[in-house]
Amino acid sequence: MILFSSRKLEKALAEGNLSNWVKTKYIIVPAVIMSLFSLPYIFQPIYGERIPLLNSFFNFIFVITGAFITYFGIKKCFQTNETFDRRNFFKRFFVLSVPVLMKLIIIVFPLTIIAGICAYRLRVIHPTIYKRFPIALSLLGPVITYIYYRLINASLIRLTNLIKGKDGDQ
Repeated sequence: MILFSSRKLEKALAEGNLSNWVKTKYIIVPAVIMSLFSLPYIFQPIYGERIPLLNSFFNFIFVITGAFITYFGIKKCFQTNETFDRRNFFKRFFVLSVPVLMKLIIIVFPLTIIAGICAYRLRVIHPTIYKRFPIALSLLGPVITYIYYRLINASLIRLTNLIKGKDGDQ
């Protein structure tokens, strides 16, 4: 992979020297790096209320898990596309990502509000459980990431079946 030289990458693209899998890695690398951006929130702050160490540990595990899910999720989508016709992976992946993302936002946003209400009530009713609540909430990150890539992959499979049916009609 060409990571730092835009000119070399542009030349390789123009000459058609990059395989579809190498191009897919250019989706994976930024996606995995972006999934790791929540790492600074894991570490203990220098001032203010300190995050319990156990919470920090689990947050770290969940962020790393999310990065692996991102890598293998994109790879699975790529493999699904490759088993069909090996064409238009990027277009299909990004186009199909939009409705999947919108559906997840519609589901996750109300759940986040409900979780906030639950957290507030737990703080008053059960302060000891409340301290562990962020761990359970952090688990949603990898779970939602997993669901996201499963839904995109399922969409790619449905698209493949639609295209196969269309080709069979001709």
